[in-house]
Amino acid sequence: MTSILPVFAAAWRCTWKPAVLAPSAVATTGSTLVFRALDAEHGFWILPQRVMVPLALVVIVRFWLGLCVTATVLAILRANGRWRPTQWVAPTIAFEVGLVAICLTVPILAAVLFFIVPGLWLAIRWSQAVFLLLDRRAAWFESAEASGLVVQGRY
Repeated sequence: MTSILPVFAAAWRCTWKPAVLAPSAVATTGSTLVFRALDAEHGFWILPQRVMVPLALVVIVRFWLGLCVTATVLAILRANGRWRPTQWVAPTIAFEVGLVAICLTVPILAAVLFFIVPGLWLAIRWSQAVFLLLDRRAAWFESAEASGLVVQGRY
């Protein structure tokens, strides 16, 4: 069994790279300011209808920036910690990843809600789907099965 400490150490080193830190800071700070401006911190269900479109756009942009940060961290880790520029994810790939992530999350949440262990099993089995989509090693829902092959024997 491998130790998780090297994973945390690598993540910590990647966090402080400008190509990771800058988009993360922009996404976090920008979305927080917009949420405050839209008065969204009081809850989604009490917002006026005119606020829904800007709020949805902020959520989409923040998701996209999160994918860009994830792709950048993968590039840095593959380069043994050497600096890499921010990896900008194409909007079509971001749409694909978002749709697949939502569709895989629904059965995971249902399984966790009703049968905790199978839900955790599904979450682990499909945990690599987003990375496979970002790497273009799998397309759309093939990524769920490919993720199962990646984690096979590592549950």
